[in-house]
Amino acid sequence: MIIIPFFNGEEGSALVCTEIIATIGIPFNEEAVNEKVTYSLKYGIRSFRFNLAKCSSEEELEYFEKIIRNLTQNKSMQHCKIMLDLPFPGRKTRISFVDNHFTYDFESGETVTITGEKNKFRDFNTKVIFVDNENICRSVSTGQKLIYSDGDCVLSVLEVDDEQDCVIAKVSNTIKMYTKKSLSYNYVAKELNGQQYIDLVNRVKPSSVAFSFVTDLSDLLTCRNGILDKDIEIISKIETADSIKNADEIASSSNLMLGRGDLLLNSEICRLYEYQSEISKTAKRRSKKLYIATGILTSLRRQPIPTPAEMIDLYNIISCRPDGIILNAEIFIGENVEAAVKLIRDTTAQI
Repeated sequence: MIIIPFFNGEEGSALVCTEIIATIGIPFNEEAVNEKVTYSLKYGIRSFRFNLAKCSSEEELEYFEKIIRNLTQNKSMQHCKIMLDLPFPGRKTRISFVDNHFTYDFESGETVTITGEKNKFRDFNTKVIFVDNENICRSVSTGQKLIYSDGDCVLSVLEVDDEQDCVIAKVSNTIKMYTKKSLSYNYVAKELNGQQYIDLVNRVKPSSVAFSFVTDLSDLLTCRNGILDKDIEIISKIETADSIKNADEIASSSNLMLGRGDLLLNSEICRLYEYQSEISKTAKRRSKKLYIATGILTSLRRQPIPTPAEMIDLYNIISCRPDGIILNAEIFIGENVEAAVKLIRDTTAQI
């Protein structure tokens, strides 16, 4: 298992370890999951994060449970850790397309229609993006920017048509969009009933559970109360301005994960570095574990050497002494996992 040790710099201080955690991408396919896990094990990674945000039906959750059960029975997975990342108590808006298309191509400057009324679809003159927020018209305003995925494209709202229950927007750049990707616009839907996820946790019994968009202590307590096995590690994802404001009280009852991608889209963008430092100090003050996720060495999917900005970012992350660094799923599609692991290890040695 790749665990990178270091002292926190104070005399008599305890040894702190940073674990590298691999995100296994979805949609979940048993063959692909096994391939990525085997690939990660080859480089000493033995902790795996599964994000269930795109599991939108009971059938998909059942299939995922089957994959996890088969995976954990493999001898090579002994002593490995499984983290379940749940879209509860909050979730992002997800998109889909007409006729269940998996992808759709959009041109720069093209006008699109966005609606939450899939059953009310009419013959619009523009391409249509469906969202799982039926109140989209009441959630956005003219001139607002809607962010596709983690910033791959911006949709500028031209008109909010309450009569047609749709939003007209302009695409910023030519792009291929994928179903179940996110659309961010400072709106997080509250999942009032996450019992299906809690039941899954109780059956699978992962090493840890990460709850999404926890904004205050009551959110956290609502989530964790249903978990029967008290040895399962509880992690609150800090992803909004409200999460930052209430981080200290949240940390009183759970460990913390800084979800930098969503925090970037749901807070003041220029304060991201400040937020990272603040959450690091909060975790230390509360003697809680800290995980940092999103956008770490992601260029290694396409190229063998990271960008200068990524190396500076990595140095700043490791300076926060996190207990875990969560690598995006995209890295495990490429061939540079070994390079990512080595860079994290070497940067830690420098610090």
